[in-house]
Amino acid sequence: MTIDQAPRTAGKSPSGGEPRPRGLLAPILLGLGVFLLTLALALRFFVADRVLVAPANLYQKVTLQATGASYFDRAAVQDRTGATLTLTSTVRGDVKAADGDTVVWDAFLVLEDIPNGNEVNITQQRLAFDRKSGELKACCGTHVANDTSIKPSGLGLFWPVGAVEQKTYQVFDPYTKRAWPAKYEGTETIQGVKAYKFVQSIPDSVIGTEPEVPTTLLGIAGPNRTVPADRYQRATVTYWVDPRSGVSVHREQQIVQTLRGKDGNGTKVVADFTLKMTPQSQKTMVDKANDTAPKVSLFRVIGPLAALLLGLVLLGAGAAVMMRRRGTRHAA
Repeated sequence: MTIDQAPRTAGKSPSGGEPRPRGLLAPILLGLGVFLLTLALALRFFVADRVLVAPANLYQKVTLQATGASYFDRAAVQDRTGATLTLTSTVRGDVKAADGDTVVWDAFLVLEDIPNGNEVNITQQRLAFDRKSGELKACCGTHVANDTSIKPSGLGLFWPVGAVEQKTYQVFDPYTKRAWPAKYEGTETIQGVKAYKFVQSIPDSVIGTEPEVPTTLLGIAGPNRTVPADRYQRATVTYWVDPRSGVSVHREQQIVQTLRGKDGNGTKVVADFTLKMTPQSQKTMVDKANDTAPKVSLFRVIGPLAALLLGLVLLGAGAAVMMRRRGTRHAA
């Protein structure tokens, strides 16, 4: 008897070892298929919603500039024209105040006439918001210029990651301390990024009161005296937002401020300028958008789709193996 003719025990390996597992391929393929389908759903609806959110530990600095600006220099008691104003916006996250659903960011806005050594305006705000949608919340010590009575609403410092739509958004304005509509007005390219353009028009609104303003400054005839006046501001704010990442890659603010006597007499334009994000800050934000976009695509599109397709293939393969095995058994 030759080796090939030697009797073998059914189900054992030629060396006489342990029985070989039989019929395991189909369950393995089916199990992997189900796992990948579950993974696809988890990536899209669970992981993405927890990864693609506002960071609690953000530190970000953005600069805007206005050339040919006009404003009233209170220290020198004179009008400045043709000035260059610089707005530095610094945002820092308060990690200790954040929780699973809410993020808290502090923002410092400093408007300066650097060549003339003037600080034109300083504004501080603390905003809390839903870390996924960006919707503001009235909690966690929120304030604008230490005014804790504000009731913030709409979007503030953050646009939703990968979920920006071509629609009108309510966006909070720290000067008037309320939200105004920002209307979608098309798509424009900012340093290579196709961004959605939103325009917010803010009508003349009282943003403060000056208790003592010289009547000569307001153009009121007669002996010079001081009168109370309201400070009004109107503005047009334009945002360019990368829809892939939710990053605002450009911003422009057209601002006009006037003083008006409370009795309706006298007026004075005290500020008229247009701030635009500097090219360097644009580049910083564009780089951030381009870094964030692949992560959004991975968790919301590529990852779930790849897991879904591979899962379906494995399920199909597992089903085919089972059908073939059943056919073989019936034939036997």
